[in-house]
Amino acid sequence: MAKRTIYLVRHGQYCNQAGESAMPDGALTDLGQQQAQALATRLAALPISQIWHSPSIRATETAQWLQQQHPNIPLQIEPLLLELIPSIPNEEALPQSTQAFFAKLEPAIVAAGAAQFADLWQKYFGPARADEQILLVSHGNLISAVVAAIFGAANTHWINADIQHCGLTEMSITDQGWRCLIRHGDVGHLPLAAQTFV
Repeated sequence: MAKRTIYLVRHGQYCNQAGESAMPDGALTDLGQQQAQALATRLAALPISQIWHSPSIRATETAQWLQQQHPNIPLQIEPLLLELIPSIPNEEALPQSTQAFFAKLEPAIVAAGAAQFADLWQKYFGPARADEQILLVSHGNLISAVVAAIFGAANTHWINADIQHCGLTEMSITDQGWRCLIRHGDVGHLPLAAQTFV
């Protein structure tokens, strides 16, 4: 029976250089680099066969740190791993400040995020065809949306699955398409003082 194991990693802490943009980006902070190094050490013994990462600066730099423990595996850019907003969450579940953010979003951003997520799901989360262990370096919203989808939650519930910087989410998928979440947002490799969300 074929099984695909996916390790989904959120990038490390970064310097937001995009102001009020819905999709900010920037280089890793010193702490973000330390977070990535700690995660790399944790993942060192795993038989990872592929490393894909979002083209964002923060995800690329995180992937470069992780690759140091797997130098024979090339880094591959995957635009489907870019940050996204897959849907507008239900207003009653949000604080007013967050409601204001979503109220300002252009519908095209949400539509693009929903389409991107559908393509990502089809490419990586369908039935396994072979035994493989794939590392995906991405972003919090995307990882949260994957977790919500695994549980069959409404597509607006992704907002309820936060993940800290360099948090590790692991899942397995069988050849029959059965998906099992093994861990979500695990930061056991980081001391408490190095655990950050923003």
